[in-house]
Amino acid sequence: MSELKVNKISPRSGTAITLGDSGDTFTIPSGATLAIAGSVTGFTSAGIDDNATSVAITIDSSERVAIGNTSPAEILSVSGNMETSGSILSIANNSLKIISGGNATNAGSNLTLYGGTNADAGVFRFRSGTTERMRIDASGDLGIGTSAPKEKLDSRGAAVFSGDHATSTNAYGTTHGILLSSTSNLGKITAVSNGSNDVKLELRGLDGGSANSNQLVLDGGTSNVGIGTSSPASLGSNITTLEITGGSTVRTGAVYLSSSDKNIKGYFYGSNTGFNIGSETNHSFKIITNNTEIARFDASGDLLIGKTSISTNAVGVALTGLGLGAFTRSGDAPIIANRTTSDGDIALFRKDNSTVGSIATVSGTVSFGQSDTALVYDSGNDQIRPYSIGSGTRDNAIDLGSSSGRFKDIYLGGGVYLGGTGSANKLTDYEEGTFTPTIESGFNSGVTYAIQGGKYTKIGNKVFLAVRLEIGTGTGNSSRIEIGGLPFTTATSSSTGLVGSGVFSYTNVNIINSTTTNLPTIYFPQNVNQFGFYKTNGTSFNGNDLSTPTDADFYLSAFYFTDA
Repeated sequence: MSELKVNKISPRSGTAITLGDSGDTFTIPSGATLAIAGSVTGFTSAGIDDNATSVAITIDSSERVAIGNTSPAEILSVSGNMETSGSILSIANNSLKIISGGNATNAGSNLTLYGGTNADAGVFRFRSGTTERMRIDASGDLGIGTSAPKEKLDSRGAAVFSGDHATSTNAYGTTHGILLSSTSNLGKITAVSNGSNDVKLELRGLDGGSANSNQLVLDGGTSNVGIGTSSPASLGSNITTLEITGGSTVRTGAVYLSSSDKNIKGYFYGSNTGFNIGSETNHSFKIITNNTEIARFDASGDLLIGKTSISTNAVGVALTGLGLGAFTRSGDAPIIANRTTSDGDIALFRKDNSTVGSIATVSGTVSFGQSDTALVYDSGNDQIRPYSIGSGTRDNAIDLGSSSGRFKDIYLGGGVYLGGTGSANKLTDYEEGTFTPTIESGFNSGVTYAIQGGKYTKIGNKVFLAVRLEIGTGTGNSSRIEIGGLPFTTATSSSTGLVGSGVFSYTNVNIINSTTTNLPTIYFPQNVNQFGFYKTNGTSFNGNDLSTPTDADFYLSAFYFTDA
């Protein structure tokens, strides 16, 4: 083996020195140093041996450096872990700086991306493949799934926070959840297991690190929601319930509703004095079903059902705080009152809390009245009877009207029982009227009348007559004088054959064969519309018995029975 020891080798100007032939190897022994002053051109290396069995550093013909491998694909290729003994690893062209230790400018470990020719100013991107997944922008906002975060953390899409929801404890001493921090207070979102797969999600405010009782709980096992309670109650099976617990034993939680300008405000809550639903502003309280209003309390406190105004012309119900109830219904009864099981009052009417009247049921009928002065309306028997409420029918004890309070007219289609209830006490008819009396016989034809006047009063089956008949011209004959035109036909039967009687009151002419004190009598045959005259000796009173038939003037009164 050859050995050459020189202190200096210098080529002539314009010439080159070649060391060794192709395939030769120069070995620098341990402890020796190879120093090259100036530049070396056209230098290639198959590797730098680290005195081990493999090449440690390779510089290929494209001046790419490989550490830990012999085939660099980039300017620097490192296989294995990399360590720097200083504080900073900086790649200036792409503005990437890794600070592994603290220094006067950057305390602690940092990974910093600065703006440069190949990067957005102050933006740190995280990509998988060629797709950006996350970035920190120049304002320090972290965006996940978005390139334009709007808050310190802006995550688009679902997020999963995993951990032992039963036992884990964070640095603030709170268990199993997410801790939210502000300057003076803390809050947390907690997932709590009930021992099975059901999880309860709590949103709770903290005061100085300690949980207070004001919290929002979403119970995954029951789907119930609690505010102010960690165990929201349920109203029943398959009824998802919101429970709001108050801050004391005499107050429930409340719901307070308001508009943005606070001009509309309402609430509901409970207390030991009752439940409260109300409005702090002058607005109606409405009840709506199927998107249609069915009732409201208006600003005056009136309850309106099926209507929006107090008007009684509008169909619906109105109940006012002044004690008024108005019921309006189209085409049917606006009020139905139903009493079951027993007879008795359906409606009571009071004055100063003393009963002054009632409507009651009586054995399938209805009564109206006050105490022992009432009426029963009995449709089954077609009757209205005097009645004492609670006692029964009250016979012959109640007056209809009074001496100073009389009824005007009574319209009856049947009879009136006066003084008793037998058939003899029944007055079936009363009628007053006029009729026109005529000469039916006793005069020759051609009779004229100066006066024809007749009045009657019919009471029951008896007709009372008052007649004035003055002959204008006429000649008497030998037939019995008979006067017709009666208002009712005479009765058809009588035990004596006579159904009526009467007398002359006055006549202005002499009656032959008679005297003024023994005038002819009046006779009513059966079933006819006229009556005749008989003289005191029992013979017929004929037309020839008048001394002067012309100008004869008769005044008479009579009565007769009729079947009409």
